[in-house]
Amino acid sequence: MPQSLSTMRTAVRALLPNVTTTIFPDAQLDIVMDAALRRVNSDQPRRYAERYTSTGAAFIAASHLSLWVEGLSKVKRVIYPAPVIANGDAAPDLDPSRDWGEYTEADATYIRLETPPISGKDLLFHYTTSWDLNGLDGKTVTTLPDKLVNALSFCGAAFTCYAMADKSAGQIEPQIPGAELINFGSKEGAYRRMGDKWWGKYTDEVGISTTVAAGGTRRAMTREPQFGGTLMTHRWSH
Repeated sequence: MPQSLSTMRTAVRALLPNVTTTIFPDAQLDIVMDAALRRVNSDQPRRYAERYTSTGAAFIAASHLSLWVEGLSKVKRVIYPAPVIANGDAAPDLDPSRDWGEYTEADATYIRLETPPISGKDLLFHYTTSWDLNGLDGKTVTTLPDKLVNALSFCGAAFTCYAMADKSAGQIEPQIPGAELINFGSKEGAYRRMGDKWWGKYTDEVGISTTVAAGGTRRAMTREPQFGGTLMTHRWSH
C-alpha cells in the first residue's frame, strides 16, 4: 500500500493510543515525523545511480546530481566511462583510494577526479539520497519502500514519546497506560522509558547498535545527530 504522511500519522498513533490529537496535535506530530524520516534516511538511505555528462573538468559539484541532498548524500561508486548496457559494456569502477575523492568546501560537496574525464563522455555515479514521503516537506510522491515502513513507525513513536517527555517535564503521573511500568515519579520519566522501548524496536528493525557513547544518553543519540533543537519547536530544513 502506498504510504503517505497521513497513513504514517495513523500508524504512529496506533502504537501510542493515549497520545491523542488533543494533547499532541497533528502539526506537532508532523514535525516529529520529519525528524524520524531524516533519522531513517541517515541509517538506511536510498541508493541511486545517475549518469553525468562530463565537461572535461576534474572537479564536479555534487549538486549537479539531481537527487543529491547536502549533508546526507555520499558518493559510493564512480564508473567511467559509463557503460552502455545494451552493448554489453563492462563497468570499470574508479578506485576511490586513487582515482577519485569527495570533499566539502564552503558547505558544498565536490567530487575530485584524479584524471579529468573527456568532455562529452558520461560518468555513472552511485550515491545515497533521501527517501520521500507524500505530504511531508512538499513531496507528492512516496519513495519509502515497504520494508522501512515499520522502522519509520517505530522511530516516529520513539520521537513522539521523547517530545511528550519534554512537554510533560515536571508533571506527576502515577501511571501512563501503555508505558508497561508503574511510575510514581514524573510523567516525563515514563514517556522517556516508553520512548526507549520504541527506539529499541527501531534499532532492531534497521539493524543498528543501541550502544551509547561514553558520557552520552540514548535520548541524545536519537535526537541530536538529525535534529538540532527540541522536538517540540524546531524543524530542520535544507
